[in-house]
Amino acid sequence: MISKESKEGFRQKIAGFAIEEEDSPDVYREISSRIVCFLARHYNRDVLDPKAIWQRIESAIKTGLAKSSDNPEVFLSSMLEHVKAEIGRAVSDDEFTELLSVFSHTDANWMKGFNSYLMTATYAAMVIGRARWEEEKKGGRR
Repeated sequence: MISKESKEGFRQKIAGFAIEEEDSPDVYREISSRIVCFLARHYNRDVLDPKAIWQRIESAIKTGLAKSSDNPEVFLSSMLEHVKAEIGRAVSDDEFTELLSVFSHTDANWMKGFNSYLMTATYAAMVIGRARWEEEKKGGRR
């Protein structure tokens, strides 16, 4: 599990990167992989086919981008709805708060760049996010 100190450091790092345009692709990659991992963690295997997890997460990303490319709260919420996340588990997950916090430190131009990255690098985000998810599973977090 990620310590409070490392979460705060991550938040500060992201807030700083949001201003430094040349570093944005690295930040976009990091955040998108965290989103993929977060969605995998909250994918409702009791309601949805466990074998379709990655296809469903890909369509959740596309749905999130289509529903709201400029409102991070709607973007994240629509993706969670798409994977049929249990609301109690999702809202009590510190990662959700972290993602909302990261997005709150960005502006419209940053969000536009992030959305563009995610639309064009969906497969890369999925691969990196899946690897992060596999590491989480090995560590016992689900």
